Amino acid sequence: MQRLVGVTVAAVALVALAAGPAGAGDGGNAPILTIRKVVVGPVPPGTQFVETLNCDGDIIRPGGPGSSSGQRTFDAQGNPVTGDSFEFIDNGQCTVTETQTGGAASVTYQCEGTVPPPLMLEGSGRSSPRIAGRRPPVCETSGPQTDPITVNIVGEDEEVTVTVTNTFVDPGAAATPAAAVEGEPRFTG
Repeated sequence: MQRLVGVTVAAVALVALAAGPAGAGDGGNAPILTIRKVVVGPVPPGTQFVETLNCDGDIIRPGGPGSSSGQRTFDAQGNPVTGDSFEFIDNGQCTVTETQTGGAASVTYQCEGTVPPPLMLEGSGRSSPRIAGRRPPVCETSGPQTDPITVNIVGEDEEVTVTVTNTFVDPGAAATPAAAVEGEPRFTG
């Protein structure tokens, strides 16, 4: 009887280990991309901004099987309405694009990110041939830039922040002409 209990406990422990979250057992955490929204200038009330993430595979964790795209919505003050981050289940490349600008005069993107150096290369997943001993940079460019920004999801414990800045111009300021400057003629002679 004691032997049967020991075997049963060992089997339950193996099932529990196999069902653990991604990164379980190695101390790693899933990569996270956070979108930070900055709004400059007078924004019309009720304005919303939509940031769209498109990836080269089904690597975004939506709570079930992976997805290749996702969106986050922000209010007129730049506060997240539907959350501000994405978690990933695999490596790949993603692009952040603002698909609803709220009528901003300009939109710029900036990227900064960190990922700890790998302890060792392992596995034969999608990213192994791409890494080939070296990881690509987390941010393809750091910005600021007006083109959508590309991010490489390259490993556990990666943290990336993409800042999307919307600049609005006060419509009243553009309609006011500059004051005329009068000067006196200077005659010599």
